[in-house]
Amino acid sequence: MAKDYYSILGVPRDASQEDIKKAYRKLAHAHHPDRGGEEAKFKEVNEAYQILGNAKKRTQYDQFGGAFDGSAGGPGGFQGSAWQGNYTDFQDMFGGGLGDIFEQFFGGAYSQTRTRTRGNDVQINLDLTLEEAFKGLHRDLAVNWNASGTKTVAIDIPAGIAGGDVLRISRMGEAAPVEGGQAGDLYVHVQVLPHRQFTRRGDDIITHAEVAFSQVALGAKISVPTLEGSVKLSVPAGTQSGELIRLRGKGMPKRSGQGRGDEYVKLQVVTPTKLSKKQKDLLEELGKESS
Repeated sequence: MAKDYYSILGVPRDASQEDIKKAYRKLAHAHHPDRGGEEAKFKEVNEAYQILGNAKKRTQYDQFGGAFDGSAGGPGGFQGSAWQGNYTDFQDMFGGGLGDIFEQFFGGAYSQTRTRTRGNDVQINLDLTLEEAFKGLHRDLAVNWNASGTKTVAIDIPAGIAGGDVLRISRMGEAAPVEGGQAGDLYVHVQVLPHRQFTRRGDDIITHAEVAFSQVALGAKISVPTLEGSVKLSVPAGTQSGELIRLRGKGMPKRSGQGRGDEYVKLQVVTPTKLSKKQKDLLEELGKESS
């Protein structure tokens, strides 16, 4: 019987791609072997996300996934529908080789054989600064294969990557235990370290700026930090303490490659602790006028 990837991720069949991604991140974190999770469940969750997290594969799965049912029409059956394509079409349809198809048809018996001829997957954690996540980078990672020691793997980390994202590097896990077998995969679990100036919210970032009462009362231009250096921000007259002012396009690059998020600057009015006599007189005069 075909696996129900929606049930594995705990989402309805009409779930959005964003909901599927959120569910995957939560489950991957919960079942990660390095955090005491069950490796088999972790692999099952990854397998489900490889299908449902890809729009094309998800469409194919929704259309044909349920057809693999051992109760219909022979070994695994195809729900009585004759397949008219060739092997290449059949392979492309399911996003994998005959091994994936046989596993659907013959279930556990094939899985056990496949496991014996495939190397283990390898899981590693990678910590990035917010600046590194912003720019993206090429990095050489030292990966420990139990069977063959430590090796170096070169990976490209895309700009805009977020904490909780998992990069899958095909065939860079442990070598197969038998000649002619297939190497496992490498899963890189990314965490973005906290930043002293910026807080990330999706593709947007938030920072704080201190301003004087006169600046918010009269309006001013102030210098504020961004991930690309300082820029000038216009503070409108009458701005209140705690308000957010948006800097369009100064946030994180979007993983789609289309545009960037925004930066929000939260203003904090600083009350002076020492005032000159002239300043006190002016404030007192202002207070009288306000009343």
